[in-house]
Amino acid sequence: MQDFSNDKSGLVYRRALLVLAVLQLGLALVFWDVPALPEAAAMHGLTRPPELPPIGFFSIWFVIFATYLGFAIWAWREDNHVTRTLAVPLCLAGLCILALLILQRMGLTQLDLTPLVLALWGISAWAVRRFDLMRGMGGSPGKWAGDATTGLMFGWTTLTLYLFIIGNVRDIYGFASTDAVWPFLLATLALTGAMALASFARLTASAYFLLAICWGLAGMFANMWWVTGLNAPAVITGLFAVWLVRRRLRFGASGAKPAGS
Repeated sequence: MQDFSNDKSGLVYRRALLVLAVLQLGLALVFWDVPALPEAAAMHGLTRPPELPPIGFFSIWFVIFATYLGFAIWAWREDNHVTRTLAVPLCLAGLCILALLILQRMGLTQLDLTPLVLALWGISAWAVRRFDLMRGMGGSPGKWAGDATTGLMFGWTTLTLYLFIIGNVRDIYGFASTDAVWPFLLATLALTGAMALASFARLTASAYFLLAICWGLAGMFANMWWVTGLNAPAVITGLFAVWLVRRRLRFGASGAKPAGS
C-alpha cells in the first residue's frame, strides 16, 4: 500500500477530497433533474426497462455524497494511515463522478457514458479493498465514513454498471423494454450475484456494500411490481435479494486479503 506520510502530495490529495466533495454535492443538487440513465428516464409503464429502479432509488447518491463529505472533512483535519490510504482512490472516484454529472447534463447517451461508469466501478473496487485491508485497526467517526463511502459506492456502481450494459445491449440490438424480459433480468441477477459473492470472498466484508446492492434490488422489485406490472419477475428479484442476504449472514465474508495470501 502506498504511504504518503512523508510526501507533500499526500496533503494535496487529502485537501482535494474536500473540494471534490463540495463540488459533487453542489452539482448533484443543481442537476437533480438530470437522469442517471438518460434514454430510460422518460419511459413509463411497459415502455420502461423492467430492471431499472424508479428514479427515487438513485437518491442513494446523496447518501454517498454525504458520507464522502464527512470523510473529506476528517481527512482535511487528520493525517493518518486511513486518510492517506483512501485519499487517492477517493479523489479519482470524485473526479469520475464530477465528469459523469457534467456529461449527463450535456446530454451524452448511456453508451457514451459507459466507459466512465466502468472506470468509476474499478476505482470503487480499489477503494473498498484498500479500506477492507485496514478493517479491525480501531474505529472512529471518520473511519466509519470511509467504510460507508467505499462500501455504498462500490455496491451501487456495481449494479449501475450492469444496468448500463443491459441498456446498451437493448439499444444496440433494437430490443424494446418488453422484449426478452427474462433473459435480461436473469443476466442482471447473475452478474450481480457473481460479483457479490466474489466481493465477499476477495474484496470487502462491508455491510454497506450489501446494503447498496439490496437497495438496488429493492428498486428493481418496485419497478416491476408497481410500474411495469411484471409480478413474476419481481418475485424472483425479491427472492434473489433474500437469498443474497441470507448467504451473507450465514457464511459471512472473508473480505480483502493481502497480496500473495
